[in-house]
Amino acid sequence: MHSRYAVLAGCAKKHGFMQKSILDFYRFLSSAQGGFWTGDEICIIPHGMSIPGIKQVLYRLFKNGIEQLLLYFCGTEQDIRTLRGFTYGGNEINLADVSDICPSQITIFDSCNHLYSPEETTLFLESVPVTGTSPAENNRQWVNIPRTAFFTGCRTGDSPVLMPDGGGVYTESLLAFLESGEYGIDFSAADRSARFVCATAQVTADISAVDVDCLGVKGC
Repeated sequence: MHSRYAVLAGCAKKHGFMQKSILDFYRFLSSAQGGFWTGDEICIIPHGMSIPGIKQVLYRLFKNGIEQLLLYFCGTEQDIRTLRGFTYGGNEINLADVSDICPSQITIFDSCNHLYSPEETTLFLESVPVTGTSPAENNRQWVNIPRTAFFTGCRTGDSPVLMPDGGGVYTESLLAFLESGEYGIDFSAADRSARFVCATAQVTADISAVDVDCLGVKGC
């Protein structure tokens, strides 16, 4: 049994399709910058899972003594951050129910509407190098992570910010920071950087919305 595990839970609306952000996260984890995670250490759920199903998976991981866990939930434009956690496919996930599974755990919430077709997904996965891990290779470790950490780019009551092509602003910014890091994998620093990018993108979107609303309105 592996000591670390990642669950990449997507919510693609079309059968056989997959969200770009899910694939981007998979490629990052498989890379040298991400720590050379193998396919056996990563579980991809492309079309959503019930809350009881998620709890069952986490319970099995807890019983198996996982030491390091990454949970990445990628919803749609309709999902939001809530007071207790966030919604995933319209169903609320309480952070208290998915936390403290192991000594080191990260939970991330974002959204993505950019879908890859089955053919595009196959080509993408084939382009990801197949790697093995060894203590010498896996020299990039998580740093500055408490027992349980939750990261997202939106405020309570808001949906994650999306790019014009439907991709998740937070995920793309988070991974860009992590891939450029020289010392370890600092999710806390990457989160601060990604949240700043999201806040900037949200302000830009709000200004654009006002400009559209004001078209043809005298004195607006």
